[in-house]
Amino acid sequence: MAFLAGMAGYLQLARLLSTVAVRSAYAWLAVRVAVWLLQLVVAYLLWAYPLGTLASVQRNRTHVEARAGVVLSWIGFAAWLLVPVSAVAISGDVVVFARTVLGAGLGWGTLGVTVGDVLLFGATAWAAFILSSVVRAMLERDVFPHVRLAEGVPLALANLARYAILLVGFLVAMTFLGVDLMKVTILVSAFGVGLGFGLQTVVNNFASGLILLFERPIRVGDVVQVGDIQGEIRHIGIRASTVRTWKGADVFIPNANLVTEKVTNWTYTDRRLRIDLRIAVAAGSDPARVKELVCGSARRHPDVLPEPPPTALSIAFGDGGLTFELRVWTKWFDRSDAIRSELAEAVSAALSDAQIGHTTVGGATPGS
Repeated sequence: MAFLAGMAGYLQLARLLSTVAVRSAYAWLAVRVAVWLLQLVVAYLLWAYPLGTLASVQRNRTHVEARAGVVLSWIGFAAWLLVPVSAVAISGDVVVFARTVLGAGLGWGTLGVTVGDVLLFGATAWAAFILSSVVRAMLERDVFPHVRLAEGVPLALANLARYAILLVGFLVAMTFLGVDLMKVTILVSAFGVGLGFGLQTVVNNFASGLILLFERPIRVGDVVQVGDIQGEIRHIGIRASTVRTWKGADVFIPNANLVTEKVTNWTYTDRRLRIDLRIAVAAGSDPARVKELVCGSARRHPDVLPEPPPTALSIAFGDGGLTFELRVWTKWFDRSDAIRSELAEAVSAALSDAQIGHTTVGGATPGS
C-alpha cells in the first residue's frame, strides 16, 4: 500500500504507511517473544511449589496452560494494536484516542452505556466464571479430600460456592454498566414473581436439586429405582440427575421427580443385597434334605455372606411337589445377577447328585 501510494504521488501517506508497517512488524516480534516468555513463566509456576503440588492443578495442568496461552495472546494483541493506532491517530496521542473510543456509547434517559463499560462488564463476568471454576476444582481436589464430611456434602458445598461467585460477579459486572443495585433488587423481585409462574418447572427442579445435594436422600454412586428406571446415580445437576441403567443408557431424570415421587434407594445404608431363588422339587422329596442341600450350596459360594446365614423356606405346595425359596445376602451388588445364576447352577447340581427332581421357578434381584 505504501508503494502504491508513492507511485500515485501521495508521498506523505506512503511515509506514514511504511512507518506503520515497520513499527508494527518489530512490535509484533517483541510481543510474541514477551508472550512466549510469559507462557514459560506460567508453565514453571504450574510445575513448581506450591501450585505444582495441588491435585486440581495436576489434573488440569494442560488445560490451564492452554487457556493461559490464549489469554496472553489476546493481551499481547491488544498491546500490539497500540502501535499502529498511535501511528495513524490524528491527534498523535494514543491515550487520548483510546479514551475517545472507550468513551463512545449510547444514552437513553439517565442510563448511558459506553464501549468501556461493556468491555468491563464482559471481562468481569468472564473472570467470575473462571474464578468459580478454579475455586470449585480446588475445593473438590485439594480441600474436601482432607476434611471429614458426610458423603455428598462436598459436592453440595462446591456447587454452592460456584453459584455464589457467579452471582457476586454478575452483580459487580452490572455496576460497571451504571445499573443501580437497588433497582436491580426491585427488578429481580418482580422478575422472580413472573419467573415463579412462567418457569415454575425449572425453578422447582433447581430447588429440588439443592434439596438433593444437602438432604442427600440419594448420592452419586447410589443404585436407585424411579418408576421403571433402575440404575446408578452418576451426576446430580442443577436441573436433572443422570442415571446409568444396567443396559448402558444414560437417563436424565428431573430433580423434582426424585424429590416428590417414590424413589427406591438400594444402597442408601450399605451395598448389601438379598438374592431370592425359587426351587420347585418333586413330590415326595424330603423337605429337610432339600433345605440342607440348598443352604449348603449357598454357604459354599464365596460371594454369599455368612451373616445373616442362607435360609431356605417352604413357600408353596401342590400336586407337583413343594416350592422352596432360597434367600442369601451378598455385598457384591454389581454381581447380583451373576451370583444368582451361579447359585442356581450349584443348587441344581446338588439336587441332581441327590437324585431329587427339581426346577428353578424364578426369583428377584435388582436389574433382573
